[in-house]
Amino acid sequence: MAQKPILISGAGLAALLFARSLLRAKIPFRIFERDASLKFRGQGYRLRLSTEGLDAIESVLEPPAWDKFFDRCGKTGGQGFSAFDAVTGEYTEKYEALDSRGGKTIGISRGDMRGLFFEGCEEFIEWNRNVRGYEETTDGVRLLFGDGSKSVEGSMLVGGEGINSHVAKQLSGGKLKVYDTGARGIHGQAPTTAFKGLGEGVFRLTDDTRDEGRLAVITNVRADDMVLVDLT
Repeated sequence: MAQKPILISGAGLAALLFARSLLRAKIPFRIFERDASLKFRGQGYRLRLSTEGLDAIESVLEPPAWDKFFDRCGKTGGQGFSAFDAVTGEYTEKYEALDSRGGKTIGISRGDMRGLFFEGCEEFIEWNRNVRGYEETTDGVRLLFGDGSKSVEGSMLVGGEGINSHVAKQLSGGKLKVYDTGARGIHGQAPTTAFKGLGEGVFRLTDDTRDEGRLAVITNVRADDMVLVDLT
């Protein structure tokens, strides 16, 4: 009898890395993702990777895939995470070092990470499949979709849809709650000249003078950003 696949709802970072571990172990799986494609929507901010995180990723990916992933990551030196008053320019505090490997802070955009983790999983994913819940069978589980259809039967289900997971809410009996802290973040890129004076490193500039609340900018200045290029 053929082994039933492991069903994965959602194609986020953790879900895709888990899928890569199954792929490497030759364990059948299926991924169901509500988006129409990998690039259907923006993936948000850049992530700093801890030593433990890098070790975990390296343990899952095959050596060539790991080398490709690590080459894509940004690597920042400097003196750790420092903070300044954005209004006065005064140095306020220094945080712990953020180095992950080789004395460098390692980071990568979520979109790049997701694309790299997805490699090799293309034939095992179904797009436009909005997971709304699941039903248990006598010896497995099926996913229930927003259009009323069901997935193939699987041996087990892994919920990977993030904080608004319908699978997690059903499994917890509605006890899982999500709270809005009121904090908002905007991710983008600025010309190097805006932060070159800080030198290489990771910095936070904070403005506490606003009645509406604190405003902070976190920037990552890498060694390559410090080089001036003459375009004349």
